[in-house]
Amino acid sequence: MSWDPSYRVEAVMRFIDRMTEKHGPIVHDVEGGTLDWGQALCRDLYGHDWSTNPSLPDEPPFSVHAVMARWTDGDLPGWMAAKDGEMA
Repeated sequence: MSWDPSYRVEAVMRFIDRMTEKHGPIVHDVEGGTLDWGQALCRDLYGHDWSTNPSLPDEPPFSVHAVMARWTDGDLPGWMAAKDGEMA
């Protein structure tokens, strides 16, 4: 079963709002960089150099739901750095 890509975009936008409310708008990485939650999803799905990849899809892949579920449950990736004792 294939999901409508627009549903995935809407789900990602709701996820970004929830994570921003819970953790703030800035995601810090262990290298000292900063991202927003949408960029953080891209990094996790497509790799550290995701922004230089010209062949990224226009819509988020179905696997974005699994990543969002893990992060919502507090299972954040190791590349995210703690900020003032809290993740992200």
